Amino acid sequence: GELVGITKVSSTLMEAMCGYAEACFAANDSLRLDYETDAMVAAAASVPVQCVTVADLLWSEIDDETHYRRASEIDRTIRAKDLSD
Repeated sequence: GELVGITKVSSTLMEAMCGYAEACFAANDSLRLDYETDAMVAAAASVPVQCVTVADLLWSEIDDETHYRRASEIDRTIRAKDLSD
């Protein structure tokens, strides 16, 4: 799956994520860290993370031309679905 929209985290998870980030920042010269794939995944080893799954979600991230083409296909699917409802 993929995280979409808003990510809500508990205070316990946030503390664990911040602890992980602080340890990374202290150990490296870089302040670069991805909160989803680095901090949250590391914190999830000790703090439960709950996710809501939406099986038929029509969604696409757009970061490059490949994503744009996929989003265009999804847009056509959404429009066709709206017309049939």
